[in-house]
Amino acid sequence: MHPRNCCILAIVFEFKSHIPNESRMSLMSEVCFHPSGRFFAATYTEANEVRLYDAVSLQLMRTFENPEAGFDQPHGVVQTHKHMSVSRSHDRQRPSQLNVYRLDSDTAAPANTFVTPFAELREAHSLAFDNGRLLATYCETTERTGTLVCYAFDDEAGRITGVLDRRTQCFDNLGDAKGVSFFDASRRVVVSYNSFTRKPESAPARTPIRSVMRILRRGGPQNLWQRVNAKLGITRPRDGRLTTDNGFVFFAISPEGKFSQEPERIVTRDFFCRYENVFCQGDLCLAADLINSEILVYDLAQDPGLENPIYRLPVSDGMPHGVKLSPDGTQMIVSTFSLEISDDREVQWGQWLTPRQDKLLVFDVQQPRRAAAA
Repeated sequence: MHPRNCCILAIVFEFKSHIPNESRMSLMSEVCFHPSGRFFAATYTEANEVRLYDAVSLQLMRTFENPEAGFDQPHGVVQTHKHMSVSRSHDRQRPSQLNVYRLDSDTAAPANTFVTPFAELREAHSLAFDNGRLLATYCETTERTGTLVCYAFDDEAGRITGVLDRRTQCFDNLGDAKGVSFFDASRRVVVSYNSFTRKPESAPARTPIRSVMRILRRGGPQNLWQRVNAKLGITRPRDGRLTTDNGFVFFAISPEGKFSQEPERIVTRDFFCRYENVFCQGDLCLAADLINSEILVYDLAQDPGLENPIYRLPVSDGMPHGVKLSPDGTQMIVSTFSLEISDDREVQWGQWLTPRQDKLLVFDVQQPRRAAAA
């Protein structure tokens, strides 16, 4: 609860339009605006594409695609004034790679390619940039723990020149690092995380007919998700269900790209959710909850621990994953996954919704203002 008589942030989101994915079915993993605000980018992981859209007309401006772009499951994306950096996960078969593309070039070929020097880091999930510091979060590592890395990025040359700092140990007991964003005039960083655990309470009893129907709907007992679980050594107890521990980790970061030795704060949720992307701008912090299909909006000034959202924006079309505000704060883009969720709220990776719902959602945002609390 906010203290009485304090000022809280009032904000209004109005749905404007959506941009359907008219090519092959794909996870639409991340979105980002150009610093000018004139256009935004979205990654299409299975399609091996990154598309640029005009922020006003919402028309497709350009597509970076294979074979020229050299993608292998693009995920994270961030734009500087002259370049666009895209992470490649390679289906976690080898260390993740970052490609840099010139936005003013006619070619879609990468101007620079950088392979992380840490062999265990397999999926660069999200990216953020400020003043020569390129942040990357890593999940699905070979060590089954998350990592936050700060790279040196030369925007003039379009090159990643090395590692400035790295934090892994704090994620050992937390799980995968997911979204990442600068905040507090880029003096601090917030990282969202999640991990698979088991709920202790019993799941609702299932009748034999319901169990058979669930198996048929999933395409048989050896579906993709079960194979993944088996590979990771995760087995389902008879009286439990899959859920996730989620939260946020806060670090200070220096102008030289060095993180504080320990997190300034760790916030863990005790309810069922799955945070993916997180994005901060001014006093606003937005987080995408994939499982509960909503965007959570926090007021960093009054709630620096992100405990109580001031706004919950339900997303009825698909499952929200990426979320970004335009530089002037008047537009929000949300990318969605078109995946099924089981009766006990497991994401059914590889099982697509019918009719398909992989799309970008566009919202107009009323400029936030301070209002006195009752």
